[in-house]
Amino acid sequence: MLTNGFFARMIILESGKRGRGQEPAVIELPARILSTAKWWLDFHPGTGNLEDLNPEPAIVPYSDQALDAIREVRLEAEHEYDLAEAESDMVGTTVWGRVSEHVHKLALIYACSENHEHPRISLAGVQWASMFVMHQTRRMLYMALNHVAANPFDAECQRLMEHLRRARGKQLPHSSLLKNMHCGSKLFSELVDTLVQRGDILAIEVPHPGVQGRTSRAYLLVE
Repeated sequence: MLTNGFFARMIILESGKRGRGQEPAVIELPARILSTAKWWLDFHPGTGNLEDLNPEPAIVPYSDQALDAIREVRLEAEHEYDLAEAESDMVGTTVWGRVSEHVHKLALIYACSENHEHPRISLAGVQWASMFVMHQTRRMLYMALNHVAANPFDAECQRLMEHLRRARGKQLPHSSLLKNMHCGSKLFSELVDTLVQRGDILAIEVPHPGVQGRTSRAYLLVE
């Protein structure tokens, strides 16, 4: 799903913690929303009698400034694509290859929301779409990197790193991390050795609490 185009065609928004509920209420929709919805319901840009079977799309123009901004974000996405390609990062190339399309789509939605009767893709629409898509693209790639595993052992490595990521200072004592992992000491040692050799974590010595001059082992996430 990460490399066949499915993931790249999506814009994934993460939700926060579930909020408290509220009692439902009957709310009257504003007249402006109803009239706009009715306008879109009746919208048929073509004039032929086969419009329902073979619709004719409406063309929404760009302002000159919007076109310049679209080109800039496309070049930025292509630069990121080239970096991913140089690293043989198939997920990165797949996702960055869709960025320009996402910006076009969101800028179009912005234009239709701004003026549904006479939409025109503006600089403001492209800037909003560009900032949103670039942020979400980086966030999606970050989450994929940290939550997608190639095999069960890699999944355990990701889980160990997630415990460190959530800890204060991204650091945990040996005993605390071992307890959080709920695994045997042999597997834990293999996970730690692998992550240290990969450069993902550091094994460090920290002062032992309550015992002067004594140290204990801890692990620090490297990101």
